Amino acid sequence: VLYGVTQHAGLAEDTLDHRLNSRTVMMNRLHRYLYWNMNFHAEHHMFPTVPFHALPALHRAVAADFPPPSTGIGAAYREIWGAYRAQRQDPGHFIDRRPLLPHQQAQTVSRTNNESAGTSADGWVDIGASTSLAPDDVMRADIDESTFAVYRLGTGAVFATDGLCTHSQVHLCDGLVANGQIECPKHNGRFDIATGAALTRPVKEALGTHLVREHNGRIELRISRY
Repeated sequence: VLYGVTQHAGLAEDTLDHRLNSRTVMMNRLHRYLYWNMNFHAEHHMFPTVPFHALPALHRAVAADFPPPSTGIGAAYREIWGAYRAQRQDPGHFIDRRPLLPHQQAQTVSRTNNESAGTSADGWVDIGASTSLAPDDVMRADIDESTFAVYRLGTGAVFATDGLCTHSQVHLCDGLVANGQIECPKHNGRFDIATGAALTRPVKEALGTHLVREHNGRIELRISRY
């Protein structure tokens, strides 16, 4: 219980970003042994397939993309106690970690009209250079209020789907591309990239697919509803 309370207490609840609802607490080797490295809890939720013994290495690899961890168990409980006191007056209060998030590295396109954001008159949106997408890779494109995933298969062909998993609403751009499929990074359900079809549990609902092409060394996306 001493360890478990530090996982989420006082943090945001209604969010899909585990960096906002999970807490990493730096602990000494004894505590880490007793807790099976689950003190790296935000990393564990973001990358649940990483085994417990590799979590310290994962923490070092992704630290630049996460809020600063609590410096110890005492520091975590001081933060939790402060949130509890605030919640006695305002039940909706939570520790807002959004200001602590680093600048997002995802490929982002802002589309407001046909003259901006590299949008042609016939509705194609320029989302980047062809060289920015390697074989068996995926990139994210945000257009207006929608998110898309754009893929290049090992054959060199490019495809595009909706960017959020239909099961857990996490960004597929953080998933694994292999054998013409995209694997959701949260629960490991898989979709067919070319058709959007749901292939493995727990996903059941297919992804929407969108037109994408390479033109003059650029990748262009055309959203069907536009």
